[in-house]
Amino acid sequence: MAETRFALDVVTALDRIDPLLALVVVAPPRMLAELRRVLPERLRRAIVAEVDKDLAMLNGNTAEFRLSEDTAFIEAMAPVYEKYVTTPEARDLVKRIQETQ
Repeated sequence: MAETRFALDVVTALDRIDPLLALVVVAPPRMLAELRRVLPERLRRAIVAEVDKDLAMLNGNTAEFRLSEDTAFIEAMAPVYEKYVTTPEARDLVKRIQETQ
């Protein structure tokens, strides 16, 4: 019940973004399933990647998880980078972010 309510809140927030060109969903398996169940077609079409990862217990200061070092995240983001990161400046920025320790 709480997961459904949260998923619907996420959908409400995402639905306000127009146009939504690309969406990467990062969530644990049960939430991914719930989001798939409640996402309207317009939002489903925007999904370019899904990452099965629970980030709920992490804070911004933890060394346990760094997006720049997480292989699954980098692989999931590849289509986004290929499609939307088209200038040399943007490519350089993405490279510097990925190399951040």
